[in-house]
Amino acid sequence: EKPPQALIEKTLAGGEKLLRNNVPLGAAFTLAYDLALRPSESAWAKWDWFESRDDGAVAVSVKADPIVVGKKGGFQGPKHSTTSRPGRTIAIPMETFLWLRDNLWESNGSDYVLPGASYTDRYRLIEEDLNAWMRATGWIESKYKKASYELRKLKGSEYYVRLGAVQARNFLGHASVSTTEWFYAALGKDEAQVLYPQALPASQGNTLFSVAYSAN
Repeated sequence: EKPPQALIEKTLAGGEKLLRNNVPLGAAFTLAYDLALRPSESAWAKWDWFESRDDGAVAVSVKADPIVVGKKGGFQGPKHSTTSRPGRTIAIPMETFLWLRDNLWESNGSDYVLPGASYTDRYRLIEEDLNAWMRATGWIESKYKKASYELRKLKGSEYYVRLGAVQARNFLGHASVSTTEWFYAALGKDEAQVLYPQALPASQGNTLFSVAYSAN
C-alpha cells in the first residue's frame, strides 16, 4: 500500500528537524532511513564499519545481523548463529557520515554509533523512541512491523525506482530480488519524482545517488 505523499513529506521534514534538535533520535533516523538499516543492525552499528572511498563517498560494511533472543526483562544478545543474515557493503554520501561523526563520535566515547550503554539501550532507541516519534508523526504500526521500519521501506523504495530491483536488493541486504520487488515497489516513478526529486536527477552524475552498491 502506498503511503500518503503528505505523510512522507512530513516525515522527511521532521527528520531534518531531529538532526538539529535531538541528536540521539536524529542518529536513529539517519541509520534507519539514510542507511536503511534494520533495527538490530542499527543497534549493532560500529564506527569501524565506515571507510572513505576515492570517489568522495563513504563505504559502510554492514556486518552480519546479530540474532537477538528475547527474554523476560530484556534481551539476551546480540548472539550470532548460523541463521544470521549475511553482511553487505553499501555507500553513503560523505555528509551523512560527517553528521554522525561530528555529533556522536567523541561524545559517545564508544565503538558503537548510536548512544547507549548496552545493545538493549541502543535497540530501544529504535524500537521504542523512534517508533513513538513515527507514530506521533502519523504512521500506524502493524503487529508485524514497527512504524519505524517504514523509514527503511521508504529509502528502499527510492533506490528501487532510482537504481532498479537488483541494486536495491544489494543495498537492503535481501536474500532474494523477489522480496525487494514485492515489498519495495509501492512507489511509481512519477510519485517518486515528487517525493524524492533529488533521487531522480535529469543527469546520472549526481554523486549522492549514483553510487554503486555491492553485496558481500
